[in-house]
Amino acid sequence: MRIRTLQAQGFRNLGGAPVEFSGGVNCIFGPNGSGKTNLLEAVHFLGRGRSFRKNAGFPQVVSLGGEATDVIVHSLVEGGGGSALSMRADRDGVRWGLDGRSLPRRPRVLEVAFAGAADHHLFHGSPGFRREWMDRAASALDPSHGALLGRYRRSLAQRNRLLSARPPGFRAQVAAVDEGLVPAGLGLARSRAAFVRAAAPLLAGAFSGIFSGGLPLSLGLDSPWSRMDEGGALAALGRAAPRDEGAGFTTGGPHRDDYPLFLDGVPWTDHCSLGQQKMAFLSLLFACAGLFRYKCSLSPVLLIDDVSGELDRARWRRLVRHLGGSGCQALVTTANDAFREEAGRAGARGLDVEDGRVS
Repeated sequence: MRIRTLQAQGFRNLGGAPVEFSGGVNCIFGPNGSGKTNLLEAVHFLGRGRSFRKNAGFPQVVSLGGEATDVIVHSLVEGGGGSALSMRADRDGVRWGLDGRSLPRRPRVLEVAFAGAADHHLFHGSPGFRREWMDRAASALDPSHGALLGRYRRSLAQRNRLLSARPPGFRAQVAAVDEGLVPAGLGLARSRAAFVRAAAPLLAGAFSGIFSGGLPLSLGLDSPWSRMDEGGALAALGRAAPRDEGAGFTTGGPHRDDYPLFLDGVPWTDHCSLGQQKMAFLSLLFACAGLFRYKCSLSPVLLIDDVSGELDRARWRRLVRHLGGSGCQALVTTANDAFREEAGRAGARGLDVEDGRVS
């Protein structure tokens, strides 16, 4: 999958003129606040149907200070079964188009893999962010993972409402909810385990080959339910019942799973520098992209914001070489002029952004 051109009208501060991309690495350069990240966000909207920013819907992405009442994003896409992909959003919702035809939902002709400027910090420090990020990656690869996650979350929300309100006969109602929660939770935990088994060797290879980390990086899964059967999960819920009732919510289960990373067998949270955190997170991004390419025979577009932050020049060179040979189109942003020059020497297309205008 590759985006040849993109035109965003009414989208944040972007100027609305068509932007042409190369099929390889595109280095988007500009000062802070110029619109670099907005350009990635417009592509992300086409690929995922939503922003990568938290709580950013139509009111947040429509141009400020203008007269726009809707947002229109057009693109020409190579690969994935389509050519002209468009999205139009207003207060009533989002409408999609493909090759001039209106569609009721987003067509799956463009996949993206995104790394935000602060994502490696969040991944490093928050188990909840790790779960959410990994579940998004697994769902992109296998939609049944997302379906299991949705079923589990709905059952969990219902269970927690009962534990919080404790209406008459709530224990019997909780037991009835568990009949749906347990199969969904077991399926979700097993799906996570299968995803980790598939991604772990690609992660180790990316970290070693791209960043020459010296020490091996490995990925694990802390998920007791992945090792249980239905009887074991029900028994675990039964043992936790007094604690759950006292807390007013479900204290254990797949919603507490974690994805620990280990550097030479030691938890990365104990020893990773900021640069190593970013290297590990980008390696995970590349591993997921490689897995998607292998399983689905499609290459996602890599979107990396502030790509040069916290990496030294030697890592820049390896990173740019990897991106150029990955088989994926890459859109990366930077405010670092030295990185732009390094990327240009490696053959990246340079795009300058100023006040939303791309040249």
